[in-house]
Amino acid sequence: MNKGFTIIELIMVIVIAGVLTAGTAPYINAVIERWQFLQFRNEAGTQARNALDWMVREIREVKDNNSFDIADSSRLKFTNSSDISIDYTLSGNTLMRNSDALVSGVNSLQFEYRNVQNNIMSSLPLSSGQRKQIWRIRVILTLSSGGETLTLETDIFPRNLGS
Repeated sequence: MNKGFTIIELIMVIVIAGVLTAGTAPYINAVIERWQFLQFRNEAGTQARNALDWMVREIREVKDNNSFDIADSSRLKFTNSSDISIDYTLSGNTLMRNSDALVSGVNSLQFEYRNVQNNIMSSLPLSSGQRKQIWRIRVILTLSSGGETLTLETDIFPRNLGS
């Protein structure tokens, strides 16, 4: 009794393994792509949420209606209740707070301003008189990497503004 494999049996095993590999490769590739997508969403999402939370905390602390220095679609500069000047803007693909980078990979930073009647104040940049009417600010932050895009937005009601 022989205890080995013939060359034909080995070739058949190799052919069957090749066919199975070729058949499952698209599914394995799809799983890897999904994992990469979820990895991006997790990492970028965490960084973006942290930056957005930071912005929310500080914008809520605007000193008063006269404390907005610049209110544009992509830039907000104001003085907070501790008399610290804070400037949020996009530099290249980095969200900046004054001269500090908060998060990179940012496609766009948008500010939307509403008055007490909840009407959008659309003539940007806002004039000095219009800035005194700000009641609510919406921040929209869009990040992208490797063909994936993530958009986060929030509404902020600054505490010290008169109505």
